[in-house]
Amino acid sequence: MQQPIFYWVLCNMPGVKKIIAVLLLSAYLLPVTAVTELLKLPQLVEHYYDHKAEGNNTGFTAYLIQHYLKEDGTDKDAAEDSRLPFKTGEQLLSVMVISVDPPQSFSISPVALPVVKKMYKICNDDFISSQYLNAIWQPPRIC
Repeated sequence: MQQPIFYWVLCNMPGVKKIIAVLLLSAYLLPVTAVTELLKLPQLVEHYYDHKAEGNNTGFTAYLIQHYLKEDGTDKDAAEDSRLPFKTGEQLLSVMVISVDPPQSFSISPVALPVVKKMYKICNDDFISSQYLNAIWQPPRIC
């Protein structure tokens, strides 16, 4: 049986497996995780330089603290601040489902399991001597 051309390309061209793996991984990770928020990092840097141009000479750490910890969304650039990365929780619950069709035909072949015969000894403990029980229930002794 002749293999399809896609199979030949996948198996014989160098680097194709890696490219396909990266494409599939990125197709899964972009909508599901916060990777899309990382794509907004240039907006964060641009907004920082806008603050520097206005005469606000705070450092980058102070800028991050101001915009992510102390800000309540009532200042004059609140619309720009809401577009910064990790400011909204809209990506938290997005889920991507990939469905694969099951194979059209399959077969199950029975497997013969070996039969193991074991002999078990059953003890008859109907009568336990009272001497045995008396030896258990003794008060502690001081040696």
